Amino acid sequence: MNWLRSVPLSQTARGAGVAFLASILYSILSFVTISVLVRGMSPDEFGLYRLLFDTANLAYPLALFGLQYTWNQSIAATDTVAEQSKEKGAALILCIGICLLAIASLTFGANILDKVAVLGQYSILIPFAFVISVPIFRDLAEGILVAQRKLTASAVTLVGGQVLVLSAITVLSQPLHIEVVAYASTLTVVSCSILGIALTGVSFQSLSRYTHYLLKTNLYFGLPVFAAASIVVLGQNTLQLATGLRLDAIEYGRLSLALMIASMVTLVPSAIAKAKFRDFATSAAIGNLLILQNVGVTLIAAIGLELFALVYVYLVAGKTYVELLKYLPFLLLSASLQGQADLFNRFFYAKKKAKVLTNISIILGTLSTAAGLALIHYFGVWGVVATKLLTSGLVLILYCMAYIRHLSSQLD
Repeated sequence: MNWLRSVPLSQTARGAGVAFLASILYSILSFVTISVLVRGMSPDEFGLYRLLFDTANLAYPLALFGLQYTWNQSIAATDTVAEQSKEKGAALILCIGICLLAIASLTFGANILDKVAVLGQYSILIPFAFVISVPIFRDLAEGILVAQRKLTASAVTLVGGQVLVLSAITVLSQPLHIEVVAYASTLTVVSCSILGIALTGVSFQSLSRYTHYLLKTNLYFGLPVFAAASIVVLGQNTLQLATGLRLDAIEYGRLSLALMIASMVTLVPSAIAKAKFRDFATSAAIGNLLILQNVGVTLIAAIGLELFALVYVYLVAGKTYVELLKYLPFLLLSASLQGQADLFNRFFYAKKKAKVLTNISIILGTLSTAAGLALIHYFGVWGVVATKLLTSGLVLILYCMAYIRHLSSQLD
């Protein structure tokens, strides 16, 4: 494994460009898809739809037990295409098994809870637990292809899947209903993810050996990261549960739309982190210029999205969603802070700094969950906004402190 192999700057620039373009296209297509749903679904059904998929997107890491970190890191550290293909085959089989187990567990658990407690809007999980396979397979395909530096293939898989989702719901009869949209989205995303992995080379030779290798590696790398990250993930899911129970479907739909707009601020940090992932593994530092560029473009994106939201809400979404303009600026600020933290997170992840990730996860998960439960309970939507700001600000401070300590250790 040649970790010291240099990567030309032009290759990094091309990789960042491909990743950024893919992120832009994916976000545009996702937003167009959401706009079709906003116009084609009732506000109540749109809110339930967003609750369902938001919950799946937050809950899925709990089903993977850190394997997403392990197979990404392992494939990134493997030089030969033949070995990568065998690891991809083992990862795909593990992913399919995990999905089936997660769907069965969610369905069974929700049925039991619905009989002994009031699930409210979360009873939507009972017939639609299968949507958890969407983020699991999307993360699998994107993570593995980025780890291989197959950024074009990752872009085609990601964007192609969203094109098919948009095409499917566009040709469906109006008004749109949650069951049709859920099935169409799941089938297209899962199919495209598997196809993307298969077309870039997958082998099931020595399947038992490589599956055992990934599971064994997970014990000392992925699982410890998961154990620490689970504090944050459990906290996020607890806050998600509190949000879904505190808000009605229409309020939740407005909040989810605002969060989606704000999340586009992180497109540039995400693209840079993907392109630099393999380089971070051997670099002593991120680079001051890269950090400053990241801050600058993130702030410009936040201002642009604020102006875009004004036009979008009044011309497309309609008066039901005007309320979100009051708290969107705070969510944009939160996303900007998170975008900076994500760059540091990817740096420590690439360098296998599991202890750094663990410590930050413990602190962040504990404090943000405790504060968030109280804020959401008493202030509703504004409590969610305050929690987002608190969490993003705290995580950035923690990563900056860890990065300063890392730089100091390099000088010793």
